[in-house]
Amino acid sequence: MKVFVADNASDSQFLICREITTPLLFADNLTGVCSRCAAAIQYRPHAPAKPPKICMGCFEANEGREDYDVLITRETVSELGLDIPRKRKH
Repeated sequence: MKVFVADNASDSQFLICREITTPLLFADNLTGVCSRCAAAIQYRPHAPAKPPKICMGCFEANEGREDYDVLITRETVSELGLDIPRKRKH
């Protein structure tokens, strides 16, 4: 699996979302259902309309069967305070 930081994840195979929590992970999260199993999910307001949204359970159940490229948006990186190093040119 490869992880990329992207400005637009709408061309991805799917958007991995967290299951509903009480309270939501972020107060302004939107809610919906997993496109595979219909579990209740939450996602950020800036998440693209496409690709289909799936829950962590469906993603983990498929892990290892297909080689996915995983994308994270710059907005999410910023919100989570992640420090993701950029690839350097050699």
